[in-house]
Amino acid sequence: ARRNVGGLGQVHEGDLFAPLPERLLGRVDVLLANVPYVPSADVELLPAEARVHEPRVALDGGGDGLDVMRRVAVEAPRWLAPGGSLLVEASERQRGAAVEVLRGAGLSPRVVVCEELYATVVIGTAGARAPGGPWPRPESGRAGLGSVEIGSGGGRGCDD
Repeated sequence: ARRNVGGLGQVHEGDLFAPLPERLLGRVDVLLANVPYVPSADVELLPAEARVHEPRVALDGGGDGLDVMRRVAVEAPRWLAPGGSLLVEASERQRGAAVEVLRGAGLSPRVVVCEELYATVVIGTAGARAPGGPWPRPESGRAGLGSVEIGSGGGRGCDD
């Protein structure tokens, strides 16, 4: 991440949201979480290029594959600016459960599928918060702080 970001931003290393500075609470427009989503029982069924060359922690998402997504979703609304979005990848068969995870966290979910890359992305958008609501608001609306990425990944993708 440091090499990719270069001088264009900052990298904070640690467990999910723990290393992020509190000044970002309620101010993040885009939160990209590259969470593991393979169910524990299915990790051994993955192709060797994934199973052998990736650490298990990068693949194993727990019993149904959504354990880490749940951890991210429950905290994301505190960090997102009003109208900000959390993006997470899931498998096609997890689509409905992943939508419910984001809905349960108070986000408005939608799904984007990229057939070319066999990718299913679940997007949860934070609604507007009432003044004095439970999460801090930026001093002057959306602060334009850009995005925060949790996890690793990158490369090519679909346009939507």
